[in-house]
Amino acid sequence: MRIAIVGGGTRCLYLMEMIKNHKFHEISPVVIAVAEIKDSTPALLNAKKRGLFITHDYNDFFQRDDIDLIVELTGNLDIYNDILQKKARNVRAIAHTTALLFWEISTSSDMHKKVGRKLQETQALYYAMSNEMIQEDMMVIGLDYRIQDANAAMVKKLGTRIDEIKGRHCYEVTHHLDKPCSGDHHPCPLIEAVKVRKPTQTTHIHLDKSDNELHVSISCYPLIEDRQVVGVIEISKDITQDIKVEKAMMRQD
Repeated sequence: MRIAIVGGGTRCLYLMEMIKNHKFHEISPVVIAVAEIKDSTPALLNAKKRGLFITHDYNDFFQRDDIDLIVELTGNLDIYNDILQKKARNVRAIAHTTALLFWEISTSSDMHKKVGRKLQETQALYYAMSNEMIQEDMMVIGLDYRIQDANAAMVKKLGTRIDEIKGRHCYEVTHHLDKPCSGDHHPCPLIEAVKVRKPTQTTHIHLDKSDNELHVSISCYPLIEDRQVVGVIEISKDITQDIKVEKAMMRQD
């Protein structure tokens, strides 16, 4: 998988170093190009040192035929939409999150467990990704449905502090319920991810700190240690505005 990155800031540097140093099993990613309007960001200097293709204009990527994936890391939705419109049909594009790479790291945790230094590196990488690269809301949930960790985006969305949600049940925090999610309208993604040992996806209605309903797209990635699933990483994205637009268009029809 040959990757081009738009945005040469801190997130870009994290991603470049992770891809360079991590041993992947399911995919073989390599960064080949970086687009950044500034001349002296750490990521751009790193890219120059490694001999990667660098440019001030991401439109230059569309003239190349050796790019498989474009990762937009500026956080600018207009840029991401522009990439989606201009890229070749065989080129994929993602904004912000690197969920598949995240899952790859989680599945290798059993190898790092016996090596103290490697485990520390994995934990540091997890922290960097969860708080610097993952813009969506993210939680680490145990098999008992209790929240083990959450990134800054999730804590902010809930309007609370991390110490106030750690140890509480996920369904209690996000749905204000006293039992796990179930049924056709709210299937539990944790149960399915543990069952199939692969990422799962569903849509839920969550409640924010003011009890307002939020339509949320949820992706669940199993955490594996010693070949056993010990929990999941749940990444959720607020799609409330998208749902409202769809409903408005349906009413017009």
